[in-house]
Amino acid sequence: MLRLRSILSRLLRWRWRLALFICASLPLLSAFRRFLSDPSAVIGPTGLDPFFNLYILEWGARSWAHGLHGFWSAPFYFPTHLATTLSDHLLIPSLLQLALRTMGASPALSYNLLLLLGFLATAFACTALLRR
Repeated sequence: MLRLRSILSRLLRWRWRLALFICASLPLLSAFRRFLSDPSAVIGPTGLDPFFNLYILEWGARSWAHGLHGFWSAPFYFPTHLATTLSDHLLIPSLLQLALRTMGASPALSYNLLLLLGFLATAFACTALLRR
């Protein structure tokens, strides 16, 4: 009986945390409305930065498929060699991008899933840091 009470009290605490998270996130939902309507066709909420990140992720996924040959020499800033070093390389997320693309996800859907996964990972890391 004591174990059941412990489990119920934990669930109650998480329910309040979830409700607080949803209330704090409501203003963001208006910005993400178009994004949430069709996550397989719309890339990110706004701006051009998601397109650049998607390009880097796709380049990284292509490079992972070829053994990372030429990863650091992405074909932008043409005369410059090792152009990927001038920006965020997104090497590990591009491995996840490759896995999602192999499973049949569109580039936009895989980018959006990685974006949401990043928010989730940040929340878990912040929670772990604050518990220390």
